[in-house]
Amino acid sequence: MNTRAVCGALIMSGLVAVAAPSNLSLAQSTDTGVSAPKGYRRIRPQECHAKYEYEPDETPVLASARRKASALWQPARSYLGAGVTWAAFLGETNGSLAFSRSRLRRSRKRQPAFVNLHWSSPISPLVGTPLPTHNAAPGETQSPEAGWFKPAATEVLIMQEHVSRPTEPRAIPFDTAKLDSLMEAAGLDILVATSKHNVQYLLDAERAIFFDYMDALGVTRYLPVLIYPKGAPDKAAYIGHRLETHQRTVAPLWVPQVRTEGNGSLDAASLAAGLIKSAGVPMKRIGVEMPFMPMDAGKALSDALPDSEIKDALLVLERLRAVKSPAELAKLKKASELVIESMDEVIANHGPGTTKQQLFDALRIAEVKRGLTFEYCLLACGASHNRAPSAQRWETGDVLSLDSGGNYHGYIGDLARMAVLGEPDSELKDLLAEIEAIQRVAFAAVRPGAMGGEIYAAAEKRLAQSSQHDCTDFLAHGMGLVTHEAPRLTANGPIPYDDPDARRPLEPGMVVSIETTMKHPRRGFIKLEDTVAVTATGYEIFGEGSRGWNIGGSAVAR
Repeated sequence: MNTRAVCGALIMSGLVAVAAPSNLSLAQSTDTGVSAPKGYRRIRPQECHAKYEYEPDETPVLASARRKASALWQPARSYLGAGVTWAAFLGETNGSLAFSRSRLRRSRKRQPAFVNLHWSSPISPLVGTPLPTHNAAPGETQSPEAGWFKPAATEVLIMQEHVSRPTEPRAIPFDTAKLDSLMEAAGLDILVATSKHNVQYLLDAERAIFFDYMDALGVTRYLPVLIYPKGAPDKAAYIGHRLETHQRTVAPLWVPQVRTEGNGSLDAASLAAGLIKSAGVPMKRIGVEMPFMPMDAGKALSDALPDSEIKDALLVLERLRAVKSPAELAKLKKASELVIESMDEVIANHGPGTTKQQLFDALRIAEVKRGLTFEYCLLACGASHNRAPSAQRWETGDVLSLDSGGNYHGYIGDLARMAVLGEPDSELKDLLAEIEAIQRVAFAAVRPGAMGGEIYAAAEKRLAQSSQHDCTDFLAHGMGLVTHEAPRLTANGPIPYDDPDARRPLEPGMVVSIETTMKHPRRGFIKLEDTVAVTATGYEIFGEGSRGWNIGGSAVAR
């Protein structure tokens, strides 16, 4: 191992290095009296030492750094020589500096769990030290005087191995009193959230970029863990994957302890168990998200905490999310409006002969270019009720049903609109009018204080009067980070769950998807779906446009 490799290993362990201003004289003597050749630099033992002795109240992150240093110090010390400490001298890069031991200690009081690391090249210079003569490593040149090295590379690399804490603490983004009350009612001491949507909600932060679409990695999976002890948000902790480190540095979290050290489900569960044990809070009853806890992680958590009862906390979190904040409502409204805009574009720019697959692909592109994450599109055309993308063509006179979910920063706009190639005939106008009437009656039942079941009562009464009641269905369900979340209004819908909110009053901030579907035997699949928010005085429709028959190919015709 050469000097560069030794120091690189120490640097990557999460320790702190000393910054060297670019105007520093490079020919300096050390305590041995040996001068460095011009363009090279010696280790200066007094500047930095790998085996820091931290105060007794050191944070877990600093303790982790100390343990890593101890593990790496002996081989480094053997190589560099007895009595020699290590240091790495870095050039300034856009004002980025590493921290000395003394600055670390001073800043730790303001920013607990703060270990900031910058490694920048070209290094001016890298560490140099008297060493036995050996061949220079690739990217290094060897001085005529053996043992002094200087990198030849010119790339710039900045690494931050641990997450920095904000100088001013961020506000907790959810109602802690409400969560504490829900946990008390459910008999929980500690909440462990592991689903991406609930972790996003509790952190009020973007999901890990690397795992936004898929959780699988190697032979394990990504598992974010948010630990919240009842009544003690100051003891909360977040365990993320190591690939999240830079993301959490750019946008620090409110959670006091952030450990981006996980690699998979087992080590995330092990870290969680350790943090729970060290929190010093009651831990007899631990709530987890059973449907979102992998079996290996669940077993590891249970084995590590044998005296704790593991309970399901999924409904606790759902109740917490049932009423949306103004920021959440704004995202749902934006998502809904962008889905409608995307549908309008696709309908207007595609005419006779377009396949369902082409329409599906075009809608995906239209949503993505507007900043949405494309979730799904169910589409039917002609007399068919099949809603999968296929080679079936949309022809003149055919209806087209588009039902799509577009995700805006985690929040889903779920809407359905209708189109036709050519002018709609009177029968088509009447059929869509029947659906619109049912939708409007359901909207009118949405108001604060009304029982959730009143939405169904109003819609089903109007549906029974429809000439098409035999082939028409009504559905209402909650919307937000998850489709079919609280409020849950029916136990007889296509997604199996109970209906507690049918007997509870609606509250301002709740969001409901309202949909009426007609499977006409001759004219095809006709549907409207709207996202509706409960307001202080009634309701607001998100993405209300294009509710009638939209004419296909209208932009092409012009």
